[in-house]
Amino acid sequence: MEQMQTPSLKSQCRLPVLTLLLGLALFCSALLSCRQNTNAEDNTAPAFKFEKTFSRDGAEVRLQMDRKRLNVAENGRLVVTVTGPEQWPPAIAPPDSDPRGLSLTEIDRQGPILVDAGRAQTRVVYEVQPFLPGEETIGVFQVRFARPDAELVLNTDPVAVTVVSLLPDKKTATLNDIAPPMAMASYLPLYLAAACLLLVLLLFLWWRFSKRPKKREEPPPAPPHLRAHQALDRLVASGHLEQGELILFFRKLSDILRRYIEERFSVRAPEQTTEEFLQAIAAMASFRSADKKLLQDFLTHCDLIKFARLEPTVREGQDRLQLCRRFIDETALANDDRCGAGGSP
Repeated sequence: MEQMQTPSLKSQCRLPVLTLLLGLALFCSALLSCRQNTNAEDNTAPAFKFEKTFSRDGAEVRLQMDRKRLNVAENGRLVVTVTGPEQWPPAIAPPDSDPRGLSLTEIDRQGPILVDAGRAQTRVVYEVQPFLPGEETIGVFQVRFARPDAELVLNTDPVAVTVVSLLPDKKTATLNDIAPPMAMASYLPLYLAAACLLLVLLLFLWWRFSKRPKKREEPPPAPPHLRAHQALDRLVASGHLEQGELILFFRKLSDILRRYIEERFSVRAPEQTTEEFLQAIAAMASFRSADKKLLQDFLTHCDLIKFARLEPTVREGQDRLQLCRRFIDETALANDDRCGAGGSP
């Protein structure tokens, strides 16, 4: 199978470059056409509705106006062309603007330029802006030619201009009826949609949180004497006595008793040796003399079994178990209850 040829970078860039060049050519041709149209429009002389020439002693002033009837929303154009000998530089003085009538604003000036042998021409263009409708007048233009012997002054005549209003004639104008009130946009569907959306959101949140499992309230811990009896029941159910595992039985029995004493009397019995524990309870009023004697005999006997390898019997194990239960039952009450029951402090 022939391998596919990868197009080169030159062939890949050819189409974008040609497209760019074609776009530039079209843009340049459009720009040139616009400039030609603009030049053609500039070269075309405007059509004047009014034209009048004033001349004297070889000097000439020509007034040209594109229209003599304006409305208050449009502006007219007035062209003043002054021609005279080259040695007579002219000074053109326009009439004063009437704030209640017409306003003249110079927008273009050309010249002086030579038009023929020894004659120069100056051309000034004014924009005519009306203010109010009515019959208005463009005042007199005064042109002063600086002749060597004496100044020549040439004045033009006023030009009448009619300014019309954009409003219809009062005789034909009529008042329209009052338009009916516009209907206000109703946002009720939008409000209902928003309320439904909010209701759906609240229902979802309620369903979501109602499905969460509630935390179970843990029951209060059982009192120390109940936990101790439960531990003794588990020890009996383990079968250490029946199986002859007496050393293990006595070690667990001693641990149960020490844990009960720690939880009931806040004495760190599991972490102390028997001697340290007996010294700690010797001065405590929480223990009666009989309790202290019982604990001393019980713990000493358990130590002999654990450390001196004393061989106990099953009967001794049963007796020590009952002794431990009796001690737990007798010390389960508070100190004042025990004293009230007739026990010695």
